[in-house]
Amino acid sequence: FSHRSVTTRDGLVERMLSSSVMTVLPESEKANVREEILRVLDSHDETRGLEAIAVPYCTQVFWTVKLANA
Repeated sequence: FSHRSVTTRDGLVERMLSSSVMTVLPESEKANVREEILRVLDSHDETRGLEAIAVPYCTQVFWTVKLANA
């Protein structure tokens, strides 16, 4: 199912920087990544100048049943 999480511009940046691959970066590299994220947000009509940004999520749910003779 699809879902949208609405967050602030700063919240989105912090969310992106909180992934494990980002948390291990030196502070100087994190600052570079932060600036790049802001450049991307500022370069797209869908996000330029917005304080509230809807982030789409898509979740796939799988249901399994154990077979009686398995």
